[in-house]
Amino acid sequence: MTQKRVILGKLPVKHTFFLNPYEDVRFTVCPQCEGKTRIRKFPFVIHIDPMLLMTLHMSGPYCAKCDLIILHQDRVEELLTVACERHDPSLIGNDYLIIGTIEKAFWLKASKKSGTYQEMFDNLHDFKQVLTFEPAPYGWVPDKSVKKDAP
Repeated sequence: MTQKRVILGKLPVKHTFFLNPYEDVRFTVCPQCEGKTRIRKFPFVIHIDPMLLMTLHMSGPYCAKCDLIILHQDRVEELLTVACERHDPSLIGNDYLIIGTIEKAFWLKASKKSGTYQEMFDNLHDFKQVLTFEPAPYGWVPDKSVKKDAP
């Protein structure tokens, strides 16, 4: 059974996204094409359970060739904690979902004078795709070209 994807934003889908859960891997190289990533800043829309939408302007590795944005989960959660301490401390530790990016012009306007949820959806680009990557196994792998001496 295929799950139907719900699109919330009114703008075209944009960017592939990866939320990096690995604190020891920072992706200076793209996990898809192995090209060098650059640090870019985007305004994101985040849903925090039970019913809060917020924006967060964050930077992270970006691969222009793959149109892949990577955010580091530990940094996201750190910034969400700070934001929730100001807004509603009872939300700290709740589940969250990074929905997509919003237009920078709207983010600038909304950061000065808060907008409505409808305006946020009108300026939202859902992600084209959300990916997960597994790190390569760590440890030494025997070199098959080395012959062992017989005892």
